[in-house]
Amino acid sequence: SYHLPTQPLLELPLYNELINRKIHTSLVLMEGDPRLKTKTELANSIVLKKAKQLNEMISKDDVLICRFGYKGVIGDLAIPVKAAGKKVIMHDVGGVDIFFREVPATYLTAKTEWYKQQTLKKIGKKYKEIFPIGSIQFDEIFQLQNQQIDKTAFMKSYGLDPTKKLAILTPANPGEAHMVGIKDDYKKIVEIVEKCTKYELIIKGHPSDYALIKSQHYGGKHSWEVFAPKAKIVRPEEGYKALSVCDVVLNIRSSLAIEIPILRKPLININSNKYVVNWPKVNDLGVMKNIEMKDLEKVLNNNDYFVDQNKCLKHVKQYCDPVADGKAYVRLADAIQKIISRSII
Repeated sequence: SYHLPTQPLLELPLYNELINRKIHTSLVLMEGDPRLKTKTELANSIVLKKAKQLNEMISKDDVLICRFGYKGVIGDLAIPVKAAGKKVIMHDVGGVDIFFREVPATYLTAKTEWYKQQTLKKIGKKYKEIFPIGSIQFDEIFQLQNQQIDKTAFMKSYGLDPTKKLAILTPANPGEAHMVGIKDDYKKIVEIVEKCTKYELIIKGHPSDYALIKSQHYGGKHSWEVFAPKAKIVRPEEGYKALSVCDVVLNIRSSLAIEIPILRKPLININSNKYVVNWPKVNDLGVMKNIEMKDLEKVLNNNDYFVDQNKCLKHVKQYCDPVADGKAYVRLADAIQKIISRSII
C-alpha cells in the first residue's frame, strides 16, 4: 500500500499497524512538502518530484491511503490513480463533512454510521464501500481520557494563575478568516474574558495556524498575533493536554467542537449562528451551549455551563467514534486489509 500522510506523526500508529500485519506500506511525500520535516527515520518513505510518478508506481493490487480531500496534493495524487481504475481509500478526518462533495476515492471511511448515511443520502452510492470506523485524528484525545494531568503545573508553565479557571479559545483554520466579522469576534472574546477576573485565557491554535499555512488573511502572521498579540498561546504539542485541563472551551466555528465532548469539557459556541460550520452543532445543554456574544460575560461570571457525562458519551458515539476506544487506526487497518484481500468487490 501507499500511504499519503497529511500529519505523519498522527498517522504513524496506522503505518505501524499495517507493517505489523505484513502489509508492505510506503509513506508518500511530495518534494518541498513541509511535512518532510516530521518524516520519521523508521518510515519507509518515498519522496516524489511530480504527482504523476505515483500513478506509475501503483499497481492494480495496491491501495493508495490518504485523508479525505479533493484538491491540492491529495487531489493531484489521487485523481489520476482513481481514473486509472486503481484503489484509493480516503479516511474521514475530524473537521470535514464527507457528504459535502464527492472525492476521487474508491472506498471511504466515516467517523460514524450517521456520516455514512448522510453521504449515501447526499452523494449517492459513489463508493464501493463506506466503513464507519471513527477517525484516527481522534485516537490521541480518547487516550487522554484516563490520564491525570497536573492542571496547576500546566498553568504555571504558561505564567497563568492556577487559582483561577482556565478558558481556552479555539480559533478555526486561518483560511476561514475571509468570513466577514470572524476576526473581530475573536478579538471581542479575548476582551470579554480579560474582564472576567475569575478566569485566565489561553489560545489553542489550529494546526495550519501554527504552521503558517493559509496565513494570508493575517498578513502572513499567526492569527493570534493580529487579534490577541498579548495572549498566551498553547504550545503546538500540548493542544490536547491544554484541553484536558481547561474548565471551559470557547469556540466560534472550529471543528474542534466535535472532539470536546470526548474529554467531557464544557463547550460554548459563540456567535456560531453567523457562520457556516462543518460539524454537527446540537442544541443540547450538557454537550454544548450556543450563545450570542452579548451573553458571554454573564455566562462566564455565573459559571453558567456544565457537562452531562451520559449525553456526551451518546454524542461521541453518534458523531465521533462508534466504539469510543481510541483505536480507529486498527479499524482502518482492518478496512485496508479487506480491500487488499479482495474480500470486497
